[in-house]
Amino acid sequence: MLSAQVSARLEELHPSISSELNNISGVAAEVVDPQLLALCSSYIDAALCQQDWAPPSGGLTDKERAFIAFTEQFTASVSTMTDEQVDKLLEYASADEVYNVASALYVVDMTRRLDLVAGKVLI
Repeated sequence: MLSAQVSARLEELHPSISSELNNISGVAAEVVDPQLLALCSSYIDAALCQQDWAPPSGGLTDKERAFIAFTEQFTASVSTMTDEQVDKLLEYASADEVYNVASALYVVDMTRRLDLVAGKVLI
């Protein structure tokens, strides 16, 4: 999600783009388990801010570990994603669910990166 300042500035400068970004962010949040998306989003936030990410105090399930590993690779270098990383997700989710997670991660990652850059350029 964009910060309030960047969102307002983007709305002012490019209302149609702002609207579409809000729409796609809403869809991403609707098609993925909200807890899983929040977990993966927390990793993306930490990575993009060059901070250490810590798992929740209760630890991670095997499924969550697989999705965090996928998120880590996705954020660092999606082009070097391996079949094994995707196969690991397929142990816990259907192909459609994995597709939805990848799409949602793209939206989260893109939005976070836009917020970081636009926050420096537009604000």
